[in-house]
Amino acid sequence: MRGKFWAAAAALVVAAAGVLPAYAVDAGAVWNEFTKNEGAFKQKYKGASMTISGKVWNVDTENSPASVVLSGVDDNGYGTRVYCMLSDKNQAMRVSKGDAITVAGTFWTAGGVGIYFKPCSVR
Repeated sequence: MRGKFWAAAAALVVAAAGVLPAYAVDAGAVWNEFTKNEGAFKQKYKGASMTISGKVWNVDTENSPASVVLSGVDDNGYGTRVYCMLSDKNQAMRVSKGDAITVAGTFWTAGGVGIYFKPCSVR
């Protein structure tokens, strides 16, 4: 019972402070939620901080901002893409395709190509 009380109290403090909660998911899970209801996903996570884990599918240091793209597998076995638009290009230099990493960022936008987080950083 105390655990529920403290969780509710923490939620009230966060709401009162106007701070959006942080979410931790893997690349496949975030894509599953997005494809089930795109509008609800965007409303729920607009401006929210998220921590996403997955395998590096691509690293782009040629464009600005630099990015790391995570891949995952959704419930239907399809590949997913989560784009982490980096504030610091040097973070992209530390990872390679195939690495299992975690990124943290603010939900920016989403569409059929993938889900984008900006700003974002490699953990």
